[in-house]
Amino acid sequence: MKVRSPKKRVEILIACLLAGIAVVSCGTGTAPQAEAPKTEIEEKQPTQEVQPPPAQSPASPGDFVKYEDLVYPGAEFLFEMPGFGGPMMPWRFYLVRNASTADVAAFYRDRVGWFHVESDDVVDGHHQLMMTYSAPMEQLDGVTDYDQLAEIGASIDGALAGVEVVNSNISAGFSRLLVARESTEETAAIPADTTILILEFFANPF
Repeated sequence: MKVRSPKKRVEILIACLLAGIAVVSCGTGTAPQAEAPKTEIEEKQPTQEVQPPPAQSPASPGDFVKYEDLVYPGAEFLFEMPGFGGPMMPWRFYLVRNASTADVAAFYRDRVGWFHVESDDVVDGHHQLMMTYSAPMEQLDGVTDYDQLAEIGASIDGALAGVEVVNSNISAGFSRLLVARESTEETAAIPADTTILILEFFANPF
């Protein structure tokens, strides 16, 4: 049907526009969901950072430890000889086949961390550790009565007084192993390039 009246055409055009607006406003498209408001607890709760575990406290030294309780696992006894303190302070030599000098050194730093560290270095490409602890033997200082000496000596018998970890290839510097090579032929049986452990302890002579 043709509409001849201009006025009528304008009225029809306006009606079509109004109908289109109504369709758009009533369409099926979904408006974006509004973010749910935070609760009061969520607003007050700060962001928590993951904290590393607290550092472990160092072990307590106590009175002393016996050398028998601190022989490295799997170590093979080689020989024993008098140390600088004579038969009262002997050295026991062990061969450790299943660990490097760094592994054995770490073991003793962890177990007897209160010992005095005389050296902790890399020598000829291998770790070397020397530790001492004289506190148990200091109980004998100034004691002259034999019965008292015997009592104290018995109480600290076997007390660990020194630890050395060294590679058998060492050829310079200071080492109980080098001293032993000048003192006993038993060192000739020590294999090359192996980890050697030397434990010094108090042997009660009273």
